[in-house]
Amino acid sequence: MKEEVESEKSIESIFYKYKKDIIMFFSGVIVTGVICGIIWPNRIAKLSDGSEVVASVNGTSISADVLYKELTNRGGLTTVLEMVDEEILLNKYNLDEEAAAYAKEQSASIYEQYESLYGYTKDEFLTNNGFKSEDEFMHYLEVEYYKSKYFDDYLSSKITDEEVKKYYDDVVKEERRAYVFYTTETGKDLANVKKALEKGTDIEKLSKKYSNLSYRDLGNVNFSSYDMYTNKFLTELNKLGKGEVSKVFEDDNFGNVIIYVTEVKEKESYDDLKEQIRTNLSKELSQKDQNLYYRAFQELRKEYNFKIEDSNILKEYDKFVDQTKEK
Repeated sequence: MKEEVESEKSIESIFYKYKKDIIMFFSGVIVTGVICGIIWPNRIAKLSDGSEVVASVNGTSISADVLYKELTNRGGLTTVLEMVDEEILLNKYNLDEEAAAYAKEQSASIYEQYESLYGYTKDEFLTNNGFKSEDEFMHYLEVEYYKSKYFDDYLSSKITDEEVKKYYDDVVKEERRAYVFYTTETGKDLANVKKALEKGTDIEKLSKKYSNLSYRDLGNVNFSSYDMYTNKFLTELNKLGKGEVSKVFEDDNFGNVIIYVTEVKEKESYDDLKEQIRTNLSKELSQKDQNLYYRAFQELRKEYNFKIEDSNILKEYDKFVDQTKEK
């Protein structure tokens, strides 16, 4: 189950990741049918211990009890949790319109990408990913929207106002318009470019003259894009004023590099940035602890008095909770 949630977010992996869950759901439907069959008045066959016969071969019978135990062993917990979480979230939030809009947008994008990558029609995509209808797929996406909303809210609740303010004071710097020249080779070319930039030489002319160096326009670099750069790079960048060039230094991403800044904007106010900072900190929190996602939903179920009556599934859930405890 952990692997299902944790697998990464390529379009293809998302749906193969949950394909098993969908199969588990229909297994749950089968289990329900079996249980109902036990109390149905027109039983076809019964074993000596009183359990219903589901199938037989060469004189050997498979009972409803055996089938139920096998299904719970093979994914009963996953099925239960999917159904329970959906029930809780649909009652906790009133996001039907937002979820429907999200599902519509995402499904259109997914259909387009599958057609582009694999030549799949819509129906082929649905069939190959275990969906019996488009309505079922849309419902799946809507529930995923609810899950994402809850987890975002959960993460946000773990970030204090003090942490947000400290991040603003210590990390957030003025937005800078930046360019870089870089190379994996050593030599004097970077130093020559640095001198030329300090004299006011046009940067485009230098990029053509020193074509052996890699050149990139980084655009406006601010705290929302800091995760694209190393700490060392950001330290050197944020030292620079308008028209200034960094020293030549070695960076894990670029190799040997110099940074050139052409504009420095005034730092935005705390009030304007605090929600975006909270989002960034939430993302960092999630990345630090991969089990936090599972614990978030464990807390949600506990809040809604979730109980497991089946001893086998309960044992499996307790084991899962223990595996995902904070370390």
